[in-house]
Amino acid sequence: MITKASFQRFLRGICLNNKVWREFRWASNAVLALQEASESYIVGLFEDVNMLAIHANRSTIRVVDLKLAQRIRGDVRAIDTDYYNDIKSKSLAKRVRGPQRE
Repeated sequence: MITKASFQRFLRGICLNNKVWREFRWASNAVLALQEASESYIVGLFEDVNMLAIHANRSTIRVVDLKLAQRIRGDVRAIDTDYYNDIKSKSLAKRVRGPQRE
């Protein structure tokens, strides 16, 4: 699905942005294995997302389907950090200001 050259550029960009990986050199077999695993993960994820959209009687997928599929799979990266940071900031504000009275 993804061309080899495009995936290599993508991988090179990730490595250049990471201080530890900047000096890595990749064997062609390693790049192909990583590309194959990435494509397999993405295809499987979108199959699950599509099933969730069908279950909700929709023909198009939504971001909530993607997040739910990742959460069901147990994918750690699926945590919506903005949501959890918002909860943390609200609970911290309650501790600092005390409970709000109406």
